[in-house]
Amino acid sequence: MKKPRPVSPDPYKRTKERVNRIIKQWKPRLGLHNWWIRIEWFEGSLELDASAIATCEPAWQYNEMRLRICLPKMAAIQEPQAFEEVIIHELLHAYTIPVLDADKNGDDGKLIMEWVTSSLTRIVYDLVENTDHQTSKRDALKELGQELGRFN
Repeated sequence: MKKPRPVSPDPYKRTKERVNRIIKQWKPRLGLHNWWIRIEWFEGSLELDASAIATCEPAWQYNEMRLRICLPKMAAIQEPQAFEEVIIHELLHAYTIPVLDADKNGDDGKLIMEWVTSSLTRIVYDLVENTDHQTSKRDALKELGQELGRFN
């Protein structure tokens, strides 16, 4: 007589754990420590963008974000840095979506631009101030500049 097969564990458990760990690590680094982030996991395509690995809908006025993740696509990312960058990219939309909102609403984008700039200034300052003493602040700024240059 055959033994009954055990219930199959969640095939995406490791992926979910990695995502949660990255969010926990990067929320304070990105100045989002007081944000509430709700994660929605999908095994099929995301409704807003079928080709996307992840999407988010920040409600920046309320410090809330809904993060949607396509589990098969996220799990397929083997390179650790690429995996982490997907999540960081989505978290950074907390700062960029207000610009889009201002444009949609016909608002003056200057106030929103100032909010985004002030928020990013605090992040950069905190990153540099929290650099370990082994690395000089000048080196930390140089590294940050090189990283930001990758996106131009």
